[in-house]
Amino acid sequence: MDTGNRHILITDDNPTNIILLDRVLQRMGYDISHAETGEETIRLLENEDFDLVLLDIMLPGMSGYEVLDWIRQRYSLESLPVILISALTDESNIIEGLEMGANDYVTKPINVDVVQLRVDTQLKIKQAFAEKAYVAEQLRKTNDMQNRLMHIASHDLKNPINNVTMSLQLLEYKFGGDDMLTIAVEQLKKMEDIVHEFLEQELIQNDRLQVKREAVSYDKVLEYVLIAYQHAADAKGISIHVDLSGQEVLGDPSRLEQVLNNLVSNAIKYATPNTSVTISDDVYDETVRLKIHNIGEPIPEAEMNLLFQPFSKLSTRPTAGEHSSGLGLWIVQQMMEVQDGAVGTNPQVTDGAEFWIELPRQSEALSDETSATMTSA
Repeated sequence: MDTGNRHILITDDNPTNIILLDRVLQRMGYDISHAETGEETIRLLENEDFDLVLLDIMLPGMSGYEVLDWIRQRYSLESLPVILISALTDESNIIEGLEMGANDYVTKPINVDVVQLRVDTQLKIKQAFAEKAYVAEQLRKTNDMQNRLMHIASHDLKNPINNVTMSLQLLEYKFGGDDMLTIAVEQLKKMEDIVHEFLEQELIQNDRLQVKREAVSYDKVLEYVLIAYQHAADAKGISIHVDLSGQEVLGDPSRLEQVLNNLVSNAIKYATPNTSVTISDDVYDETVRLKIHNIGEPIPEAEMNLLFQPFSKLSTRPTAGEHSSGLGLWIVQQMMEVQDGAVGTNPQVTDGAEFWIELPRQSEALSDETSATMTSA
């Protein structure tokens, strides 16, 4: 191990011990400072940087235990190792020192070989932790930079994608249902979905998701969602049946729309062509549960625990080769949690899949206050 610039502090009220340790450690290549009292030790630690402390337990005035307690309030075991020096034969004193945060100990009379080995070992451990911390910090910085660049790229892609989509839709409207134009629009929609899911994930993971809770008629929110996905449903011959009570819930309209976008999109993706998707609700005393049921391959029981995990891939696949990132249901779960809601699936359904979301029911007593905005970060 490179011993250059390693600074060790020796604290002992016996000058003979200090001279012995000084010579031994200097021969090993270390820089040495000394102190004869606990108070002097603390003054040195406050003004200089040290890599290790050799600390006598029995000191005049402030004891070695008190110095050790002061050190551990300011330094971790890895950042400043402490080796106790003890002339005590009672092992309980050494055990007490180790429990207080000493890294190791040596006993008097001092065995030079033991001191060399234990000092060398503690400094190697310190160096290993420092290298590990450095690597972890570099990885964190690299990851932060990568996330920022990906966020910028994803964000900047949204406008061009939207512009190209609008242009293709105008061409499709002008020249009729050209197959190539239709395919191009669908591919751009997949790109937009990928960008959108990434941005939502980035917001969630960095705790920057803003939530505004108010009274929401989720059947009205659903109208906009169904309009957006009607073309995808028609392309697969899927009919959508809606039977809702019109009950208001307490939630965030924007986040609720994102949740329904994901669930409706999934229901269509995984539905067998020429079947149906049914959307209904159950009204309870304090909550309302919205259910979305499609006809298709059921979710294997062994894979239920993967449903709301990010990037999880199940054996069931979209029935027409649609895009699936494995993020949709995880985003739904996060969106529901920040609204004080819940999401789940009905394991008893065997002819497809049924997902549900649940939000607090909007009571009449709160109806006049629902425009108030509550924001959580």
